Order: sequence, then structure tokens, then C-alpha cells
Amino acid sequence: MTYDDTRTPDPIPPRVELNAVFVTFASATRRRVLLTLLEENPQEVRTLSGRLAAVWDVERARVQTQLRHVHLPQLVGAGYVQWNETTGEIDRGPALADIEPMLRLLDDHAERLPGRWP
Repeated sequence: MTYDDTRTPDPIPPRVELNAVFVTFASATRRRVLLTLLEENPQEVRTLSGRLAAVWDVERARVQTQLRHVHLPQLVGAGYVQWNETTGEIDRGPALADIEPMLRLLDDHAERLPGRWP
């Protein structure tokens, strides 16, 4: 017998859905963006894309395009970041505090996780 929490109404709904957090964490790019914001806030898209490009040894323009069209909109939608598209500035969003303990826990135990972190 398994427990399916999607069919059982919680008396107090959680502020953050765990499955949604795992979807966010499924992307190395999103994990790095969130970890970077925890350490240095705010960030510029241009600077951040340069850092990520150096880590992955790819063109900065490619990373910047992915950030602007895929990852930042998803992170904004979840409330984890705030992004001013005009200035290119990325700030911590109001919901980042809700997932920070989990993000830090995973980061602190990166060597024991399967695959590569972040």
C-alpha cells in the first residue's frame, strides 16, 4: 500500500509543494542560479551567464539565452527570484526563503548525492 498525498487533502496546505521544488532542482542551471543568489544578491544576468558559461565551457550568449527564455521565467513564476528584464538584475524572490533550507542541505551534502551537484 502506498500513500498518495495528491488525493488526501491537507488541513493546512504547504506553502511550497515538494514536487514543484524537485522540478526546479532538476535543472543544474536553476540550482546554480539559486545557490548564487544565496551567496551574492543581486546578480546581473550578463555576469551570471558569464560565470555559468565558464563553469560549463560554453558560449556566454547561449547560457544567457537559456536564462532569459527558460530558467528565469520558471524561477520568477515560482517566486524564487525577481527579475527586472529592463536592467537585467536578478534578486531573491519571496519564496526563496521557503526552499533555502532544502537547497543548503543538498549543497552541504553534494558529495553524497547521485550524479553531479549543483
